Amino acid sequence: MKTERLQAFSDGIFAILITILVLEFKLPSYPRGQLRQAVWQQGPLFFSYCLTYVYIGVLWLFHHDLFSQIKQTSARLNVMNLVGLFLVTLMNYSMTLMAASIQSGGPADMRFAFGTYDLLAFLISGSYLWFYRYLWHHHELLQSNCTLIKHNLRTISKYPTISMGLYALALLFNYFNVYLGLILLVIGIIFHGISYYRTARVQEQS
Repeated sequence: MKTERLQAFSDGIFAILITILVLEFKLPSYPRGQLRQAVWQQGPLFFSYCLTYVYIGVLWLFHHDLFSQIKQTSARLNVMNLVGLFLVTLMNYSMTLMAASIQSGGPADMRFAFGTYDLLAFLISGSYLWFYRYLWHHHELLQSNCTLIKHNLRTISKYPTISMGLYALALLFNYFNVYLGLILLVIGIIFHGISYYRTARVQEQS
């Protein structure tokens, strides 16, 4: 399979997923004169949407930049990519679980929903670590001028390792205090954005 086809397929999955996130917004039922209050009650959904949109957007940026530096794929890399995409497609469901649990206000529901989100984010970071380690042992798949990845792959692979640690902590603290767990989850996603920015800056300067 050509790299361009794999990347086009992956970009399409990310684009569709980001698009369907907003489809969760539906006009709520409301009595006359209470539209503002009804929309305000959708605050948890809006929060979950924004958080998930940013997260998926950053994941796409990492994925796009990584695969743009691969000159050829392998059967194993194709399967790895499908596994990674499968995990990302589950984010829509996790987003709705988070929104519903916040809206209900039940601690047990929030603990379950946040924990599901934490676990999925942990697995997604693990899939990127899987990518990096595989490419570290298969430099022949990278473009010949891809000196940055070849010499800094181990450094870049630290980012998903750190994020996995943050999501694991979020999952752990979630059972003691759901709001503290949520804060750690948000920190993990912010860290994703910062790590992408740092990686992109290094690539621009190389």
